Amino acid sequence: MSAAGPPDPADEPGSPHTGRRRQRWVAGSHRWQSLIAAVVTAVVAAVAAIVVAVISRPPPPPPTPDPQQTIADGGSGTVVTTRLARQYADPAATPAGVAVYFEGTVSGLDPGWTVIALVRRANERSGWPVALADVDRSRGTWKATVHVARPRFPLEMATGVVLMSAYGEDSAASASGTSKPRATPGPTGAATPQGLLEALRRDGPEAEGVEISSPFRPVPTTAP
Repeated sequence: MSAAGPPDPADEPGSPHTGRRRQRWVAGSHRWQSLIAAVVTAVVAAVAAIVVAVISRPPPPPPTPDPQQTIADGGSGTVVTTRLARQYADPAATPAGVAVYFEGTVSGLDPGWTVIALVRRANERSGWPVALADVDRSRGTWKATVHVARPRFPLEMATGVVLMSAYGEDSAASASGTSKPRATPGPTGAATPQGLLEALRRDGPEAEGVEISSPFRPVPTTAP
């Protein structure tokens, strides 16, 4: 039976090999600690940058309004909505005339303002077919029929509001449904509803006191 050999010098507590292994382990540990610290620092910096970007981001732009429901001034932010618009043959508008029927809702309509409906013929920017709407202020609804005597298709339509007092209409009387001309005519010289219609037919959306609430768009052709 052979005797056990002497211990490996590397395993002896005081061996220089043991010291070198310990030094290598400590050095490797320091490298890992440095790497982990660098990763943590990078992550913290990235999170801080994201938070700063979110805080400093400008608010998103407001949504684009639906053309069926857009805002006119109307004195204080009137909202005019067109729920129905149809064109059909109109024997009263000759020759070969058509009528365009409108229905809609309105809110925020101040006294002295009313809703108007306009029609534009193709390739024509004068002689505007227009109508003053029949407005039920208590229900917030309106309707109008625009007669087009010389239609040039396709027809386009728009809605808006008009300040009656700009044409000599007394605001309080207009709101109560008992409209009377003012003693002093408006800036256009018109002092009656007929004078208002004449100005609207001549100048259309550019007439005095008019605010258009929707862009011009094609008129549907199905009869109401």
